[in-house]
Amino acid sequence: MGTASRKQRELEEREAKILQVARRILASEGYIKLNMDRIAAEIEYAKGTVYQHFRNKEDIIVALNIEGQEAMADLFRMAATFDGTPRHRMTAVGVASNLKNQLYPDHLQIDRITSNPAILEKATEERQEQLHASEGACMSVLSELVCEAVDRHDLCLPESIAPGDLVFGLWAMSSGAYDILSTGIPLAELGVAHPMAALWHNFTMLLDGYGWNPLSHEEDYIEVRRRAWTEIFAADYSAYQPIWLEAEAPA
Repeated sequence: MGTASRKQRELEEREAKILQVARRILASEGYIKLNMDRIAAEIEYAKGTVYQHFRNKEDIIVALNIEGQEAMADLFRMAATFDGTPRHRMTAVGVASNLKNQLYPDHLQIDRITSNPAILEKATEERQEQLHASEGACMSVLSELVCEAVDRHDLCLPESIAPGDLVFGLWAMSSGAYDILSTGIPLAELGVAHPMAALWHNFTMLLDGYGWNPLSHEEDYIEVRRRAWTEIFAADYSAYQPIWLEAEAPA
């Protein structure tokens, strides 16, 4: 039992090392420069050893995406334990999303690459299924909060809007905003002086527009964000400075 456990641990450590090197190459030099020969040379393993873990470089990139998605799902689950109403906890999920982008600043790039079907289909079926499952886990946390809000009568959705539709809107808004921020576009020159404040403002206005209680004129959501950080995340992630918690809605 001990020998089997040791071998399994060694396999996991080797796989983690492969992913670490691949993540660095991908972040610094891009998709084209990433290849199995390069990875094998940097970790000083035979190329065949790398192939024991991954089918090809696309399989590695999907595995990197899974890491980010699973980390995000874990953070979302932590946020869902926040003491408050479903809307308070949905706000805590927004804090978790901010934190995930600090923890995995390259995840947007990786997710963008694997969103290409020609890339994704080169990964093993097992990893494709893992990726879909991890994405579904993130969506599930949000959907459960929306459904709970409906059950509590904090939120009354129109007949034409399913809980998943509202979740999709929040997901699209957040992903789109972070995607734009990652491009380095000079947003200030386009009239967006405080993009993170603008994201929080639009997040708040969308939920207010659906009539999700408590509404923003009834609740200090900056304080809710600050409390979510302090009570849920600060102890484990004290190295990260949550300057985005204080973002005021733009005038």
